[in-house]
Amino acid sequence: MARIALIAGEASGDQLGGWLMDALKAKRPDVTFSGIGGPMMEQRGLTSLFPIRDINLIGITEVLPHAFKIKRRIRETVEFLEREQPDVVVSIDSPGFVLRVLKKLRARGIVFQDSPETYFDLIDKRLPGHGHSVEEMRKRRILIDGAPETGGGLLLQIFTA
Repeated sequence: MARIALIAGEASGDQLGGWLMDALKAKRPDVTFSGIGGPMMEQRGLTSLFPIRDINLIGITEVLPHAFKIKRRIRETVEFLEREQPDVVVSIDSPGFVLRVLKKLRARGIVFQDSPETYFDLIDKRLPGHGHSVEEMRKRRILIDGAPETGGGLLLQIFTA
């Protein structure tokens, strides 16, 4: 049985997560999901660790008043992932939140699947206008995909070993 942890912190990520859950269930009916999601993912069986509205904050004026709650949610997510030990962690959107979770997991010795160097060398060519630091993604071994030039958005991806 595959155990997959999903982290979605926005409505669009909840929708993508719901679709992903459907696709994975079709291929692997025994798969189980845990993590953070909204109504669409919850309709498919995910019990969210907390409401996504707690991390669906944009800009300093929204984030600052909730800084202590966000820090608590980061800590809770790290502790949850350590306790549950899923086979795979899939993050969908919310890079500000997810990158802080990953930093703490790495500091605790969690190992992530590595990516080939050539992948990072080609990001700017494959995804012009993506708006993320390639060097930061290389350092953190984060994969990115999407279609920002057509308004299709981006998906940051981190895979565990």
